[in-house]
Amino acid sequence: MILAPLDRRAAVGSVNVEKRTCELVFSTGSGVVRFDWLDGKQYLERLSLDPAHIRLDRLNAGAPLLNAHNNGSLSDMLGVVEPNTVKLTKQEARATVRFSKRADVEPILQDVRDGIVRNVSVGYRVHRFEEQAAARQAASRAGKPLFFSR
Repeated sequence: MILAPLDRRAAVGSVNVEKRTCELVFSTGSGVVRFDWLDGKQYLERLSLDPAHIRLDRLNAGAPLLNAHNNGSLSDMLGVVEPNTVKLTKQEARATVRFSKRADVEPILQDVRDGIVRNVSVGYRVHRFEEQAAARQAASRAGKPLFFSR
């Protein structure tokens, strides 16, 4: 099955003005309601924070920081994920991003500094869904969405 890239809201953390960096929380492992267009059902997607379940190679190699998921031109690239800055705990996943020095990026960085931009949307690709049997039974009894993990 071909799965489209997904996204999730994430919190903007501390900003280092001199280095033009910002620490982002890109997942807390909280469930997000999704809709499966193939079977017409909702489910609750929960991203695993287990290091064995997350492919961090691209992030830790300097993945791009994009403007609203746009990737049609180089001007859509606002910066990069600083190499080897991804940190995983049982509660959250963090990474540090660095903004470009280009003049057209400066207003966006200024909005981050000023607290205007407080959340970002983090894109990701699911390589494997794992249905949680206990959660499925509980959801079925309660008439609620199914739970999945990545």
